[in-house]
Amino acid sequence: LGVSIEQIMFYDLSHLVQTNCSHMVVLPPLTLDGHLLVGRSYEWKPEEEDLRLCTTQVQGRARHLGFSLLLFGRMEGMNEHGLSLTMSGGMAAGLPYEWNKRTGLNFWVVQRGILEGCRDLRDALETLRAYPPSSNVNMLLAERSGRAALVEIRAGEMRVKEIDSSSEWPYLVSTNHYILPGMAEHNHHQFILNTSLPRAEAIRACIEGGQPAVTRETLRGILTKEVPNGCFGPYYSDGFGTLWSMIFDLTVGEVEICFGAPGHNPWRTFTLESAGELREYEANFPDKRT
Repeated sequence: LGVSIEQIMFYDLSHLVQTNCSHMVVLPPLTLDGHLLVGRSYEWKPEEEDLRLCTTQVQGRARHLGFSLLLFGRMEGMNEHGLSLTMSGGMAAGLPYEWNKRTGLNFWVVQRGILEGCRDLRDALETLRAYPPSSNVNMLLAERSGRAALVEIRAGEMRVKEIDSSSEWPYLVSTNHYILPGMAEHNHHQFILNTSLPRAEAIRACIEGGQPAVTRETLRGILTKEVPNGCFGPYYSDGFGTLWSMIFDLTVGEVEICFGAPGHNPWRTFTLESAGELREYEANFPDKRT
């Protein structure tokens, strides 16, 4: 066809595929130590992902840490300015079998740009409005100062909910369906993952039950519990296996990461300053069948 290998690899993940994931943001009024915490789990098949954690420094751009997608792209991350970004697949709830006809960049390219080029929440939202991903995706953005936003995107259409420490409910939760006005009506309930609603409800119950003393351990608990009572998916062969779990503490600039199944692998702490030589970690993926 006269198409280069590089183009084939780029387009391989530039089409709609079902993705999973759960993520949450808890602002200081609800945390025991007054820190801003972000939790995130990513579910899919181990053989179809990079399984590569990168600390990246490009000259003139913000240093950032997160898992790669096709090496170049980023699945999530935290940068040196205290800005974090996490995502979950809205395509599992929106139009999973219908092509998005809007042209543009896929979410993993835009997310890399935000982590490298934005200092705060306002910068990130302006970037998203200027370059809305062509993917159907839900994003949680948070900044160290105590502000956060849920962004739901479908075919280039975008809705945003912003919160800060003075909000009535200073936390956000997102899984694989839309909840914001103007987006929720696009949910095709026959396509919503049967774990999406229960996961969201379990996360909310965990945060509300733990307030005002939510800690990293609180988030670690909900990330470790098995679906439908938590976020952990052990169904690796069926495309809902937890590949990694993360807890960002934006206040101190740390991220705790569990490679593989939480509860079956240790949690390790990383910072932007702790990057060194290339390292490999073993991870267990105890598979169950649905």
